[in-house]
Amino acid sequence: MWAESDCKSWLDSKPKHYVLYVSFGSYAHVSKAQIHEMAMGLLHSKRPFLWVLRPDIVASDVQDILPERFMVQQRARLIVHVWEVAMSLGQIFRSSNNMRSTLVTRQEIAVIVAEFMEIDGQKGKKLRSNVGSVREVMKKAAMNGGSSQNNLEGL
Repeated sequence: MWAESDCKSWLDSKPKHYVLYVSFGSYAHVSKAQIHEMAMGLLHSKRPFLWVLRPDIVASDVQDILPERFMVQQRARLIVHVWEVAMSLGQIFRSSNNMRSTLVTRQEIAVIVAEFMEIDGQKGKKLRSNVGSVREVMKKAAMNGGSSQNNLEGL
């Protein structure tokens, strides 16, 4: 982590299970219009969020991908359908020569964020419970003698 992206003190100032983490993963590429809709949807959700954006999320020659005056404050099937620790936005359509996704509107984003972040909501409760289970598995894997350490040493 770079010092300028250290948001630990900001996160520590928020109640537990209160901040939404948003990431497109390592491979996704989206349009500038989709970035704008995501930004506005996150703002309209009125929930605190931490949004990780790769520099190449749009095209490498596109500058200023966030909407004007948007303040920046300091993978997917597996995590959505198998681990069930995330929610998916929009649909991806594949053709013989490309992959494109439909624009997910700010309203859809705000509804999904609200559903996920609602403390008493069933979907949000289930996802948060699953996150706790995955967290425990990851902790064990990272401990001395854990699978991550053993695999690294084997490499």
